[in-house]
This record gives sequence, structure tokens and C-alpha cells, in this order.
Amino acid sequence: MAGDNRTEVDECVADLSSRVQEAGLSLEYDEDGDKRDDLPGHEHFGFFDDVSQPGVRGRASQEPSDFVTERWISSDEKPETWLYGRPGEDLVWPGEFILGYPRTSPDPLVPGPVTPTVPEWTRNGSFLAFRRLRQYVGLFWRTMRDEAARLTQLPGFEGMTDKRLAALLVGRWPSGAPVNRVPQDDDKGLGKEKRANNNLRFDSDTKKFRLVDGYSDDFSLAKADPAGVTCPWAAHIRKLNTRDSSSDMGARDSTYTKRILRRGIPFGKPLVHDQATSCGMVRCSW
Repeated sequence: MAGDNRTEVDECVADLSSRVQEAGLSLEYDEDGDKRDDLPGHEHFGFFDDVSQPGVRGRASQEPSDFVTERWISSDEKPETWLYGRPGEDLVWPGEFILGYPRTSPDPLVPGPVTPTVPEWTRNGSFLAFRRLRQYVGLFWRTMRDEAARLTQLPGFEGMTDKRLAALLVGRWPSGAPVNRVPQDDDKGLGKEKRANNNLRFDSDTKKFRLVDGYSDDFSLAKADPAGVTCPWAAHIRKLNTRDSSSDMGARDSTYTKRILRRGIPFGKPLVHDQATSCGMVRCSW
């Protein structure tokens, strides 16, 4: 059970638990997760989470502009106005997530085959992957400090810090700002700006778009980085979504046809960096 309000979630859990018991079933496992009060939206290592999510195509009603995913890019920016919600938020057909709806086809603007519903009662349902991860916060940051100190002695790594090394592993700074837009240091303004923090490409230059609300993305734009010099090939965000790079899925942009929705739910109390006690996150993917 997940929601925006702790009290409402607890009430829903209590109601569902009661109904489960009345049906003669038993609850085998439960655990409370929550957002971090000190750093809302961040996971325990300190990085802003779930920046790169796809948008879902379709309308919530018969109103022409009542899109499931709000459209931000000006209509004269083609083809991007057809492909994205916010800049970098690629639009995916709902059958990739919900059974009984069209999936993505080779042409992103044309619906693909409908996801089969077998048995029939699975219509409007989905599949959920539930992963419980343990995060050794202190060990991670001690390793970053030790490795950064070692790297600074090597040519080409002068001035390396634990924070920058961790950002290179993730592909984003703790604020959520992408490394290939601000390579040298974090930019919290970029990290919290949803109209800019996911606008990036890897193999080609990133362009600036006109948005319907007049917002101007004046942060540094990412330059083409096909060799992984600025954002390493092994960075988390580059492996998770190759964007305009080719992969084992196919040629450029092929990963846009196979996306998942992810939510990270931290559990355990937040830890300061010099503590070695573990805590973790539940990762849910649809």
C-alpha cells in the first residue's frame, strides 16, 4: 500500500488486513516504509531518487487536453511535443504497465498490440516486482573517501572528491542534477527543477525546448558524450536508461519501448555518513 499521506495509508492497510483475515488468509510479512523527513525524496545514500520516470500516454477523460501525463513542450517543437511530457520524460503506451491496453510499437506515436489478459480478470491489473535492498551507508561513503584519495594521486584525477566520485557512479549528484550537465559540482537548482533535471542525452548534444508555461532552461546543456568521458558508461542512470545510445535492446532510443515505473520507499532511520549501520529501501517496479 502506498500513498501521499501516512494516516490514509495506515487506515487502508488496517482495512485490507482485516478483509484478508476474514477471507481465511494470513499475512506472512509486512514492513513500514516512509519518506525521509530530513531529505524528502532522497534515498539513504543521500541521492534524490526516481527522477527519470516515463510518462503514460492517453487521456484521463474525453477532454482533449486532459492527458494522463501533463504536456509541457510547446506545440511548435516537433517531434518532441509528441514524444515527451516534460523534457526527457518519454511517453510510453499504457500497455507497457497495465494489462489490456496497447503497448508501444516501433513508431512511438502508433499504438502497438494490446497486452493480453489471461485470465480475463487480470484486465486493468499489472505486475509488481518487489525488491528489498540493504544499504550500507557508512561503508559506501568510507569507500568513496578512500577511493577518491587514491585517485587524486593518479594523472587525470586531480581534485577528485568522495562526492564527485559517488556522483560519477550514479550519474547524478545528490540533488538529482545530472553529471553530464554539471560535471564538476552539484547544482541544487537544477536538481530540483523538474522541467530541466531529466533533459539530457548521451550520444548527442542536448537541446533546449520552448515550454508552454514560458519557462527557460538556462542551465548548462549536456554535450555529446558517446565515449562515457563525462558520464561513465557504468553510471547507474546510463545503464538504467541508455536514452539515445544503442544497447543490447537495439539501436538508438530502442530502450524507450521497454520502460518500467519505479518507486523507492526507504525503510529504517536515516544515517549520517560516518556510521556503518545498515538501512535500506524497498524498490517497487511496474
